[in-house]
Amino acid sequence: MTDYTKMSKDELMAALEAQNAELEAVKASKGKGMKERVYELLTGGVNSIQDIAEHLNITDKNVSSNLTYLRQDLELKGQTIVSHKFKDLNKTKLAIVNLEDMNW
Repeated sequence: MTDYTKMSKDELMAALEAQNAELEAVKASKGKGMKERVYELLTGGVNSIQDIAEHLNITDKNVSSNLTYLRQDLELKGQTIVSHKFKDLNKTKLAIVNLEDMNW
């Protein structure tokens, strides 16, 4: 728990701005399904299963499941999600690519 009584005015303002940003993100995600939230994170620069799971407070397995459904939707638009596990990073990185670029 943060002790706000020991913070300077600038620190308090920064903390409030951070909390407000989090609140706005939660408000923006209300009414959206998990698949849409995963897509928003992926297109917003969050590019690993583990990082998406952390942002959404869900398991890696749940992210992978949502990616399966997301791939189906993307294929209708001529895109897909490719993944590669980097053992040295212990992360599975993701990217949305055009099927045409992959010669598929």
